[in-house]
Amino acid sequence: MLKILRWDEPVKADIKFDFYVPVTIDWGIRAGEIIYWRTGDLTYSLLELGMDSKDGRIASFTLVSFSNITGMDSSCSMETVLSNGLPVFDIPNHLTPLIWENRFIDHREDFKVCLWKEYVEIQFANFNPDWVQYAQSGRVLFGQDKKQQLCAIGVTALTTYELQELKS
Repeated sequence: MLKILRWDEPVKADIKFDFYVPVTIDWGIRAGEIIYWRTGDLTYSLLELGMDSKDGRIASFTLVSFSNITGMDSSCSMETVLSNGLPVFDIPNHLTPLIWENRFIDHREDFKVCLWKEYVEIQFANFNPDWVQYAQSGRVLFGQDKKQQLCAIGVTALTTYELQELKS
């Protein structure tokens, strides 16, 4: 999993929902080359998170494909949002040669896509609702577990169009 080192100031993101690529979020951060952490079963489910190779700041998030979506009946209350910010991830030095060689790190582990009335959340295997704390940057929420690892990414205030695109 990706360890969060610190939180930077929130940055407005360009968020797109589409039939072919369900969710694309771009923060426009490009200080160095972008490296990608990918997870899912890598066949039917795949998401990638782009990070700046120089400092680990999140640059982009793309939900490429997912095998199913869980509809949540209850309303989603984000009472656990503790701060505002954009995550900066730990990029261990021992991975640097691997990163520069192919720019992708694959972490084969499935994730869950949960959809509420106006909120979608991608939950990673380490997600535990009793231990998650959220930071927010615009419409995007980042869940962090008690080990300071990324455990969820969500988008709030979904429009009717965005909901339809996710359900299709």
